[in-house]
Amino acid sequence: MVLFTESQLPQNALPYLVNKKFKENKFNKDACRQADTVPLPMGSGMIRLSFLLLFHAAIARPPRSNDENGLLGHSLYLPETDMMTEIPLEGLYNSDYIAESCIRESNRDTSTKETIYFRSTKEVYTTLARTTAVDEELAADQVLKASLDAVAGDISAKTTESLTGYSIEMTAERLSRGISADCLSDFSFSSGFMNDFQSLPRVYSNNNRYVFFEKYLRFLKTRGTHFIKSVTFGASVRHYSFGKASQSFSQNDFRIKSCIKLAELAKTTVDELDIKDCRGVTAEDTARVNKMAISSRVVIRGGTLDSRINLLFTPTDDKIRTFLDAGYWEVVPISYTMVEIWELLKIKFFGTPNYARAKNLEDYFKGVLMFECSQIVINGYIMQRYVRSTWSSDDRPSYECQLRSQGCMDDGDCHYRVVPAECSCHGPSCIEHKREARTDGSVKVVPYAWRSERETRWGCRGGNPLPTTCGCEYPAQFTKVWPKE
Repeated sequence: MVLFTESQLPQNALPYLVNKKFKENKFNKDACRQADTVPLPMGSGMIRLSFLLLFHAAIARPPRSNDENGLLGHSLYLPETDMMTEIPLEGLYNSDYIAESCIRESNRDTSTKETIYFRSTKEVYTTLARTTAVDEELAADQVLKASLDAVAGDISAKTTESLTGYSIEMTAERLSRGISADCLSDFSFSSGFMNDFQSLPRVYSNNNRYVFFEKYLRFLKTRGTHFIKSVTFGASVRHYSFGKASQSFSQNDFRIKSCIKLAELAKTTVDELDIKDCRGVTAEDTARVNKMAISSRVVIRGGTLDSRINLLFTPTDDKIRTFLDAGYWEVVPISYTMVEIWELLKIKFFGTPNYARAKNLEDYFKGVLMFECSQIVINGYIMQRYVRSTWSSDDRPSYECQLRSQGCMDDGDCHYRVVPAECSCHGPSCIEHKREARTDGSVKVVPYAWRSERETRWGCRGGNPLPTTCGCEYPAQFTKVWPKE
């Protein structure tokens, strides 16, 4: 279910919807909330469907009447932005004015239907990155998980394993508006934006890392990581279903779940739906899939208010076509394409002192936030660090994440054992690694200190069978782990 706030609904939508549903002349939010929850079985637990939230799913607030460009020229902080359910309608405005000569309008007049099977969480991220023009290097948990959590719910938010999923997407695009390449390459940022940008420290050192990180993080959160360079207007209907990859759900399971969701919206049964994709779904199929822990959500964007209402209460093939057709007449945003804000800044300030700040932004986001390369200190020893690379300069900075290799650093942590006759390492300087899997398929190597005396660990040298000394055989050195070559 799409979670919209009441402020995002057109002012005349709530009375109309509530009158239609409850035959009342006055909208009583408390009464609606009391009557709107229906428990339904889902796996071993229960889900609660809210009518109030369900009809919010069909209502996307149109852009302001005096702003026909949607969020064109605004920015978003992508790690905290939902890009898969409701389209963002508020952004970070970093320009006082975009010249009309910079805006390019293109008539689209296209209608498409597409089904996508996601074999992993990584495929969900990659698909989202491609459709929004986000750098595919950023198709990772740290950047796009907020979007997946919003559309998949607890199945995504409360698991550390990869998901599989399925989407049915029907889209009618009327037109798009974008900023020309020439204007993007020398974009006119506001004076406030430039003051914030030029106040960022140019040179990084270990001594100023806390101030450096804090200022760059604040800038990204207040000014955004991604700049909206084009807006597409029209109408779209998307059905999403997701489940844990370990459950091995089939594409057909997900398709049936989407049909069940549509039937819930229409207050009917699947076999009574007049939707081609749902024909042939039996009561046995419905009963079987209802026991599966699969999340399902319908996302509706654009169109007219009347068509959204009609589609909400009686979803049929005809109503879907009517809704999509309405997208040609209403200028309502349904999708964005974006560019990383540091890319705009690197182009704009190439060859100037500000180029270093733009490059710092990029490497801080990718290295510290995405790769999670904050400094790690265990037992007084630095285990992980973010440092300038050997070829870095003040004008053209570059960075790397270094991880201390496995081994030991203090001969005092090497101890002789009689059985077996050898030296073993256990203590605060005995460094080992563990691998932590992420839901996007990547693996993060994390250091820790080995302190157990119950097991023999490698890393110490000594005589056999009676050593005169025990000491560190493999001093733990730093090795580069980011960026990958």
